[in-house]
Amino acid sequence: MHVMRDHAGNVKKIVVFQVGSQTYTVGGERYSMETAPFVDQNRTFVPISFAATALGVPKNNIVWDPKAKTVTITKGNQKVVIKIDARTMSVNGVNRPLDAPAKIVNGRTMVPIAQVAEALDVEYKWVPETKSVRFW
Repeated sequence: MHVMRDHAGNVKKIVVFQVGSQTYTVGGERYSMETAPFVDQNRTFVPISFAATALGVPKNNIVWDPKAKTVTITKGNQKVVIKIDARTMSVNGVNRPLDAPAKIVNGRTMVPIAQVAEALDVEYKWVPETKSVRFW
């Protein structure tokens, strides 16, 4: 299954990231990335630039600030700001705790994707058998 319907009946593509794989799928189509997702502190980390675009965030709505070491993601009415090594993220100006801080790996900003997905109002499911996370 590569697509599903949400509660309103809208068709949504399923996005899949697998731990250790440098490829991911969007609606069954395969894409490559430089850094593979990994698990740390019981959280799955994915490169936010690939995850956000796969989840429908326009590239110009993913902004890296090298001085502040933050990434800002805007999707609809949700604005999420994540700072490298911080235990909180800002969602529409309100701080929320992060179970594990974002980090930079191989030049990519890696984030604990479940909490970021929740902040962006994206549904997800961890699939332990395949060590993958699915979003829609």
